[in-house]
Amino acid sequence: MSSNPKKNTKLTIGRLACAAGVGIPTIRYYQRRGLMSLPRRPAAGGFREYGEDDLARLLLIRRAQELGFTLAEVLELIDYVNDHDCDEILGLAKRKLNEVKQRVAALEKVRLLLSGLIADCPCGCPGACPFILRLRPCEAGKP
Repeated sequence: MSSNPKKNTKLTIGRLACAAGVGIPTIRYYQRRGLMSLPRRPAAGGFREYGEDDLARLLLIRRAQELGFTLAEVLELIDYVNDHDCDEILGLAKRKLNEVKQRVAALEKVRLLLSGLIADCPCGCPGACPFILRLRPCEAGKP
């Protein structure tokens, strides 16, 4: 008898999806992309069974996506986890952090531009809206 009964838990794909908060099509997509394996169909028939390791993998995929990792990057992470390559995992995480910093800086520029455009546009202005006029490309020789 196992000391950890959860390790022996068998889940159908529906229960796995529910436990991870995803849909069944998401799991099937991850399987097609190589992020998750497809368990063998039981010889006696019935449903394929997933275990706690499959749930842990699915939760890792979801959490990595929440942190901004693409599925290709998640696949890299999984490979590094399987190889116990902490240096590569840390390198990938640092690259992702740099990407996030660059996106934040770009969004800050957009925020400042929008704030300026909004501040320069009086409400209820007659004629063409200054906000829209500032968005249009300049014609030759005109600001």
